[in-house]
Amino acid sequence: MLPQEAIPAGPAVLRLPVEGDADQIARACADPDIARFIPFLPSPYSRDDALAWITKTVPEMWENGGAGFVAADPVTDEILGTAGLKPPDRFGASEVGYWLAPWARGRGVATAAVRTLAERAFARGVPRIGLLADVENVGSQQVALRCGFAYEGVLRGPALPGAAPPATSPRSGG
Repeated sequence: MLPQEAIPAGPAVLRLPVEGDADQIARACADPDIARFIPFLPSPYSRDDALAWITKTVPEMWENGGAGFVAADPVTDEILGTAGLKPPDRFGASEVGYWLAPWARGRGVATAAVRTLAERAFARGVPRIGLLADVENVGSQQVALRCGFAYEGVLRGPALPGAAPPATSPRSGG
């Protein structure tokens, strides 16, 4: 879907994660809001979980046509978050996902990362990109709106074990 190269994205650079990022990723994922709004992430999130994401999950995303990046500070290379695109479905559509470390919020990082990934995917022929945001995650909903996603409704279904009501997440599509 996208080339595996660093991509400038406003206040961040999107790049492939490396094993040296594991401690920073684990530290960021210790944030209660990440655990609250991304219920499928292990909690507590360990360095081993970060290494598994870096060495297994991200390569599988790429192998299946998706994309997985860390958002890093372009000067210090500090991990600010992650952003990626799920592999396309049978219609060629994808879904964007991301999280931000607490120290990176409010700086436009998520908006720039999502907008950059969406623009590049659309330029490569992806016909539709969805974004799921928990109804209580106002920050993520604001990112979606700033990136041009439109509110389409409430996704209902069985909740994941230990999940904070993801079954009531709105789906936006651009």
